[in-house]
Amino acid sequence: MEHRNGTLAGVSVVSLDPIVLSQSLGKAGTEPGQAVALRRLSDGAVLAHSHNPERYLRFAVEPDHPGVKAAREARSGRLVYESQPTGHEIMAAYGVPTGLPAVMLALQDRDAGLADPRRTTAAVLAAVSAALLGGLGVAIAWARQANAHALVHAKSLDLAALADQRRAQAELLSAITSSMAQGMAAWDADGRLLACNMRYRQLLDLPEGIAEPSRHYLDLAGFLARRGDYGPGDPDTLARDRYKAATRGDGHRLTRTRSDGSVLEVAGRSLPGGGFVTTFTDVTQAHRAAEALRESEERFRLLAENSGDVVTLSDLDGTRRYVSPAAQRLLGWQTEELVGRNARDFVHTDDRAWLEAALAALEAGEEEATATYRHLRPDGTWLWVEVRCRVHRDRNGGTRGYVATIRDATERKQAETELLQAYEQMSDMAATDALTGIANRRRFDAALEAEWRRCAREEQPLSILMADVDFFKRFNDRYGHPAGDVCLREVAAALNAVARRPGDLPARLGGEEFALLMPATDAHGAHSVAERFRSELLRRAVQHEGNPGVGMVTASIGVATRFPSFEDQLQDRTGLLSTADAALYVAKTAGRNRVVVGSESDALVRT
Repeated sequence: MEHRNGTLAGVSVVSLDPIVLSQSLGKAGTEPGQAVALRRLSDGAVLAHSHNPERYLRFAVEPDHPGVKAAREARSGRLVYESQPTGHEIMAAYGVPTGLPAVMLALQDRDAGLADPRRTTAAVLAAVSAALLGGLGVAIAWARQANAHALVHAKSLDLAALADQRRAQAELLSAITSSMAQGMAAWDADGRLLACNMRYRQLLDLPEGIAEPSRHYLDLAGFLARRGDYGPGDPDTLARDRYKAATRGDGHRLTRTRSDGSVLEVAGRSLPGGGFVTTFTDVTQAHRAAEALRESEERFRLLAENSGDVVTLSDLDGTRRYVSPAAQRLLGWQTEELVGRNARDFVHTDDRAWLEAALAALEAGEEEATATYRHLRPDGTWLWVEVRCRVHRDRNGGTRGYVATIRDATERKQAETELLQAYEQMSDMAATDALTGIANRRRFDAALEAEWRRCAREEQPLSILMADVDFFKRFNDRYGHPAGDVCLREVAAALNAVARRPGDLPARLGGEEFALLMPATDAHGAHSVAERFRSELLRRAVQHEGNPGVGMVTASIGVATRFPSFEDQLQDRTGLLSTADAALYVAKTAGRNRVVVGSESDALVRT
């Protein structure tokens, strides 16, 4: 049931008892071979039927009768169909009563109908329909009468229910507005106060009687203007301006700073039926926090923009969100060319691992990390920079990104390079004989240890050549020490000339004693190198009158070869040196200017 305006007023229900209805239908379908049924139009479900239709029709009623299917196409008609269970032909008449989602069916066995033409389905249907529709008419009339009475009763109930509803709404609204942190006031279309909550009076610090219902907005605004809440100016003019702003149809929003320093956010909104609502929110703390934040940001920006270093703010993935203006001076880029770009895009490929290590340290929980790398400049050149990163966190302690300062590291990197070169030079000097320029004893011993392990791994032989300049003391006595230094340099040059492979290492062990380390060289190969060295020294023809029978500088040479192993390496290396030294001694005692190869069993082969 609906009100005149279309809203729901209630529901009326009319119930038809299917048992009683079936009894009524049974009065019309009592002849042999006849039956009457009322079925639902949507799915053919049986709602009522005459007595024992199975007895008269000799079959069970189908779930979806052919008459129901036909009624969905036309509201009334006749048909003949074959009963599926028995094969009998059935004559049927059907009709859909107005206003009911159902179909009335009168059914008759064809054989019985032909035997007695008076018993036609049309006659049965007419009788049954009249009875049914008569009953339905009474029911519908009753429903209409019930609807009218219900509407009258509903109207009387509406007033009481509406009053109760309004009281409940008013109480709820009062409870809500009393607990609000905002001040709220409602005004009618004439600008008179309808209601306000206690918070409204507190925020505006209003005395008793100034904010009572029916008081005009201008009375309140004039009081506040005279008190100085609206700032300097004529109070009446200020009050009218406030009223004009409050009554604008599009609403208003503004921030007011009171004389006591408190800050209120004022918002107004028009009501559909006229009038408006204003709300007041104390935003003093938020305003002060915002001011402090702005001041902090301004200080940060002032420091960042006047710093000689580049200051950047980046996300955790390295994307830069802020870049200070110093980037143009130091890096050559405009700030807008760097913002939104990832720091990795500007790092030299060889140095990227340093930046990745710093970012990984920050992600792992470190507060600070430092990296030094080459930063790309717009002209394609690279600038060495030092980047110091620090984690940037939110108020809850979560990591938002990192702040990085970038400074020029060219001078420091150049100093490091020079220091490294000096260190390498000192290392070379510590391992090089100053007079001859070849390796000294310290470097020779280190190389012997390293090559011993390598040859042991690769199962290769290791050979040593040891040489001593013949009658060198006589040379110094006759020609002087400066000439002796020249002589030693010539011997070193000759030894260096026969050290042709990368692993061969010529060395001056001290005084006039020299050595040549020959990895992966057997005894035969070592003997050949030694002979080449002896010949090269003779070819240089350095005059030596104190060398009888030759008249030139010569050398006595001892050679030793072993297959290194990892067992007792120090003793084995010492044995190799001892064998070569013993062979050198034999070469001297045998007449000098010759090569002697020593065996591991100390058997000496003289050549």
